[in-house]
Parts: sequence; structure tokens; C-alpha cells
Amino acid sequence: MGEFSGKVIRWQKQSGRHGLPWQQTRDPYRRWIAEIMLQQTQVSAAIPYYERFMKRFPSVQSLAAAPEDDVMRLWAGLGYYARARNLIACARLIAARGGEFPKSASELSGLPGIGRSTAAAIAAGCWEEPAAILDGNAKRVFSRFFGVKRGESESAFTKRLWEIAEREKALNSCSVYAQGLMDLGATVCVRSKPRCGECPLSGECKAEASGAPGEYPGKKIRPPKPVRDAAFLILEREGSWWLVKRPGKGIWAGLFCLPSVRGKLSESDAEARFPELRETGAGHPVLFGRMEHEFTHFTLRMTIWKAVAGPGPDQPPGTGKWVPVGDVGEEAVPSPVSRLASLPVPR
Repeated sequence: MGEFSGKVIRWQKQSGRHGLPWQQTRDPYRRWIAEIMLQQTQVSAAIPYYERFMKRFPSVQSLAAAPEDDVMRLWAGLGYYARARNLIACARLIAARGGEFPKSASELSGLPGIGRSTAAAIAAGCWEEPAAILDGNAKRVFSRFFGVKRGESESAFTKRLWEIAEREKALNSCSVYAQGLMDLGATVCVRSKPRCGECPLSGECKAEASGAPGEYPGKKIRPPKPVRDAAFLILEREGSWWLVKRPGKGIWAGLFCLPSVRGKLSESDAEARFPELRETGAGHPVLFGRMEHEFTHFTLRMTIWKAVAGPGPDQPPGTGKWVPVGDVGEEAVPSPVSRLASLPVPR
């Protein structure tokens, strides 16, 4: 056992997290679900989603057989919805091979939504495979301890960290080591104000020795985010909103959402651009409000219009449904729509 991995393992056994729900099993299905949720989500936020998901889909076969809308409904609020669509695709592939997961990181990494680090975390946690992980927490630990700082090339930075991860991977107690790296980065070697005095690697860490550990790994160089404008329509009838299912590609793919069009709209534009208004005999739309939603690569600037549909059974065109306002948050909707439905304003 290497000196670095040994210190991480000893620290994990004594001071790491041990009560996380997915730590209590070596079932690859449960480990897989947890790892996918944790790709872009903090542990505290992921736990309630994980527990609801396990209750509703206790096996890979139950997930594979589930309608997409049911899966997306449980995922709503976690964001990065491609993860949920990949879950469905992966579950169906696993179910087709009898429900058996591949038992190596190299085979796992070929499945939808499972990258190199996620595959390694599953393989280490379930089968004690000595595989290298490099999630965000492990990146920070490696960067600081070995003094690797970001430069102009993000790919060169990541390549160097993968080299370290492969070199330092544990050859035994692999699950403990993998969890230790993640826990160390999440609870001690945190982004700002790292608690170096509590770290098992203190005294040998190059970032600590520099006197400015918080400056490692350094900020990723990002171009300014572009801003996109879109208009959304709250079409209400008798206390329900009209929600439409978004296409299978693009933002919020497969979710139910308010009708929308690209660009900024005036009141007269709104009447012309939203066919739902004509189809339901709605009154003139009024400006309801504005909000912004941050995506990884752009900012969506949302203008929200509202109109009341006329009485009658008329159904707007397209794939959609009327949903009581109080139930909108329970549907597979993007978080901005859920927030709008919960606003304490007269409707």
C-alpha cells in the first residue's frame, strides 16, 4: 500500500462518512444510481432523491420497465436531465442481459452515462477493483497535495491528475480508499477555507506549504456565458396550467414545461406566436414576470406571460396536459416552472 493511499484509508476508517445509504450495500444497481446522482449534486441534496428512487424503482428491472415520464418526475429538481435519460437507456441494456452488471470498470465505462471515474467508483465499491477515480473532490485533493495547478489547458491539467490517480490508486481496501478521497475533498479539503489542520495529509501537502491552499486547483478558464432569451406562457383554466412535453433533445428534454418560444416578445407578438391562445379562446396575455435560469454553458433569460383560457373542452395542439397548479411541482417539470407554480400570488 502506498503512503498516500494508506493515509487516506486510515483517515476514512476513523473520520470519514459511514452512514450514507448507498454505503450499506455492494449491490451495483444501488451504487450506480447513487454515483449518477452524485455526478452533479451534493450528498445532502442527493440523499432524499436516492431514497425516493429506491422506493419506486428497487431493481434495475423495475427501472427498465418504467415509463420515461415516471422516471423524469422523480428526477425533477436534480437538474442535468441527460443523466436520467441515460439511466433509462442503461437500465434497459442491463435488463436485456438478465439484470447482471459488468464487473469491471472498463466494461462499465462503455454503458450510457457511465464515465471513467463513475465506473471506477462502482467497481471499487462493489468488487474492490483497484481502479482510479477522479471526481471533483478527488481532483481537489490530488491538485493540492501534489501541487498541480490549472493552466491555460484544462485537458493538460486533467491528464496530469489522471496520471496521479492511476499511480496512487490503492491495491487493497479499494472501496475505503475511493470513499476516503471523496469524503476528504467534501468535508476537509473543501473549495474555500480548507481545514488543513484536520487533514491526514497535512505537513506534506504542497498547496498547504504554499501558504495559499485555497488557490489550488485554480479557477477554470471559461469564456463569458452567452445569454439566450425565451418567452413562456402560463395558460390557466379553472386552476390548472397547460403543460407541454418538450422534445427528446435540447434543454429540459422530455420534461413537461410551459409553452415557450425563442426570443423576446411584445404583447402583440405573444398573441401571434402562441397558438394555444387562439385554440382555447384565451384573453389577452399579460406580463407575469421575468426570471433567469443558469445552465452550464449559457444563461436563459425568461419572460413569462399569462393568459386565462376560455371555458370548454378545447385542447391546445401538441402533446400536453392540464395540471392543477398545486400539483405542478409533483410533475416532471424544470425547476423554474416548479418555482413559478409555488409563488404565493393570486392566480
